[in-house]
Amino acid sequence: MKILALDFDGVIADSMHECLFVGFNAYLKLNKDTKLFDGKKFTFSNFKEKFSKDKAIVDKYKVLRPFVIDAFCYHVLLHMIENNIHVKNQQEYNALREKFMNLYDEYSKHFYSERYSLQENYDEYFQLLSPYRFVSFLKSSKEKFSINISTNNSRKSVEPFLNKCRIKVNILADKSLGTDKIKQIEFLKEKLKCKYSDIYFIDDQIRNLVKSSKLGVQCFLAGWGYNNEEQRTKARELKIDILDEDEFEQKLTTYKG
Repeated sequence: MKILALDFDGVIADSMHECLFVGFNAYLKLNKDTKLFDGKKFTFSNFKEKFSKDKAIVDKYKVLRPFVIDAFCYHVLLHMIENNIHVKNQQEYNALREKFMNLYDEYSKHFYSERYSLQENYDEYFQLLSPYRFVSFLKSSKEKFSINISTNNSRKSVEPFLNKCRIKVNILADKSLGTDKIKQIEFLKEKLKCKYSDIYFIDDQIRNLVKSSKLGVQCFLAGWGYNNEEQRTKARELKIDILDEDEFEQKLTTYKG
């Protein structure tokens, strides 16, 4: 049985709208005079209308989403949009992000407080998330693969979604182990008592795959997730396979490494 180690956001779940919803409400706590989205908090009853009305903001956010490293990045992205700041690549983005690190703890606290508050009504919260087509493959392939999660999200956020989608997971490695995916992969290897080369790691962020490939893990970039052409080009240069939604089943089933 092949062992899958799957990222959550951008691989299993499309959380694009959820992260903008939560991220903006947290941003509003620190930027009460913001003009973004008319400076009004998102609610379950108004977010669809506000996303539609301010589509230009949402579209800019979607372009910037591949730069995200962690929850704090939503503050940086929204600041960039509001102040019309542009970056050419991940390196420039990382340098910009460093300038705001004094706000990291406070913003992160607001971000997770907002997310956990919304999750108290999970049926409504669920409308902010969408399962990718990849989920259907997972549900139909549980006899062929050991399904495991490696995510910088939290178990509290991920497990209800997996249960609602009826995805049976063996081991879930979350941000409680740290946000370095190598530590999560090492944890999975130890728990599963397997070799690194037995693990098929699928993530939508090339930086996580570059690190993990050095361990001997079989790495795949989820082409349907939050990555841009710069990141896909780097994957091709490093000979990291890019999966797309039309061929992932064949590739994962027949891949020999």
